[in-house]
Parts: sequence; structure tokens; C-alpha cells
Amino acid sequence: MAVNVGVNVWMYASPVVYPLQTIPEGTMKIIIKLNPVSEVIELIRWIMLGRGSFELSYYLYGLLETISLLLLSMVIFNRVERTFIDTV
Repeated sequence: MAVNVGVNVWMYASPVVYPLQTIPEGTMKIIIKLNPVSEVIELIRWIMLGRGSFELSYYLYGLLETISLLLLSMVIFNRVERTFIDTV
């Protein structure tokens, strides 16, 4: 159930339906830009429609965040792999 709620919150926190230009400058815009998916969506919008804002620094931050989470997940999985079936 927590995954379903998390996915819904993540969907609304990503600028899929609304462009980032509609959000006024401030803390909320920075929080949304720290979402690693938001810059990818804005890049696709910029390439396909010619509109949107793209900042390389937030894109690189999202890439670094994604790679870090991948490596952390691999380490955690390798540690619990032997007993994973017993836990589930």
C-alpha cells in the first residue's frame, strides 16, 4: 500500500501534466526540480515541443542521484539475497 501512495505522490511531484514554467520561483520549484524525473520530462518537452526549461545542473544532479540509488540498492540486495526468500 505504501508503494501505491508513493507512486501517486511521485506522479504529482513530477511535471508530467504541467510545465515547470507555470510554477513560481521559490522553494516549491526547487523541490520539484530535485526530483530526478522532472528534468528528464522537461528535456523531452523541450526537444519535442520546443518549450520548457532545461538546466544541466539539475539534470546532472538527478543522474548522480539515480546512480547512487542504483549502487546502494545493489549493495543492499547482495547482502539480503541469501535470506530474501525466507523474509518474503
